[in-house]
Amino acid sequence: MDDFRRGVLDSLGLGSTAAIFATIFGAAAVAQGVEFMEAMALSAFVFAGSVQFATISIWGDTLPFATVIVSGFLIASRNIFMGMALGHVFVGQPTWQKYLKIFFYTDVSYVLGMKADHIKNKFAYICGVGALVYSFWMIGTFVGLLIAESLQKSVVDSLAYAGIMYLGMLVIMLMKAKDGFKVPIVLAAITILVLYWLGVEQFVIMLGSVLVGGVSNLWLELRSRKNG
Repeated sequence: MDDFRRGVLDSLGLGSTAAIFATIFGAAAVAQGVEFMEAMALSAFVFAGSVQFATISIWGDTLPFATVIVSGFLIASRNIFMGMALGHVFVGQPTWQKYLKIFFYTDVSYVLGMKADHIKNKFAYICGVGALVYSFWMIGTFVGLLIAESLQKSVVDSLAYAGIMYLGMLVIMLMKAKDGFKVPIVLAAITILVLYWLGVEQFVIMLGSVLVGGVSNLWLELRSRKNG
């Protein structure tokens, strides 16, 4: 429990940003016509900020589930590589604990987990980080839904593009990680700026940046193995 508690305390700084962006998500959800319980359910059961922002950007009376599933997979595919980097900390754990803690696994968990060389039980540490971020995300979503009605309509409407801001935060966080390629992250950030300048939809911006980052990361990975 000491390492779990340490994870909670160490994530207070980065984790608090989750509350800020969850508040923005809540207000943005209102702008897109998402109902209160629908937005809370997205945060409670999906718990993936970038995927949630992408989903509400195409929210409507008829939700294109195939588009949501494909875009959600592409946007969240970075977690596959993060899981491979920290997969060893899950070895030997009961299956139900693995699935529970994988749900709480976040970008903050990855960043802090990669730096936590001083932690004996990294599994408990990552769980502590994820639990705090989840709590902040739920609270932030609730607050965002409540304050949306008190904001000017122009402000609420502008929050529909907050997913771009959220991706920007992820770029900053991942750039601080000591391992992994940073070039793909920079290319993804540049893609965000270019597509935003061209005025394309947020949903396309997210997919484009993820694809550019993923392809460039794969290319560098293959090249490093060939040279190695």
